[in-house]
Amino acid sequence: PAADPAPPPPAAPEAAPPAPTPSHVWQRPIIQYIEEPSLSALRVRAEKEEELKRLEEYWKDRLQKQEENHIANAKLTEEEILKSAKHVETLFTPASNREICRDNRLAVQSCYSDNPSKPLLCREKVLEFSNCVSKSRLDLLTPSG
Repeated sequence: PAADPAPPPPAAPEAAPPAPTPSHVWQRPIIQYIEEPSLSALRVRAEKEEELKRLEEYWKDRLQKQEENHIANAKLTEEEILKSAKHVETLFTPASNREICRDNRLAVQSCYSDNPSKPLLCREKVLEFSNCVSKSRLDLLTPSG
């Protein structure tokens, strides 16, 4: 009696074929929650925007006034300046070119040259010169007419 050959050992279970890799891997979505501004933050923002508007209006107005002022000052034409200069010229009498008390001055100089060590001898000439200058000054200051 031949022994029956032993049955073959049970076959190892066949391994399942590997699963195909997915073409897209799903991940959990990233959700960013943007914090909504609070009512107080919105109110402060509105106040600041209003303040900026007021300041912008203030500076625009100020700049416009400066420009208007500049234009008004620049309107002084050459004609107006010449007119003003002529008016000022009429307020002052021009200095005369004539020599005042020329003879008396020459007499005083001559006396001092003739008497270098005795200046008191020229007293009369100096007084005459001084009186002449005073009279000429009065003549210039009093308006003729």
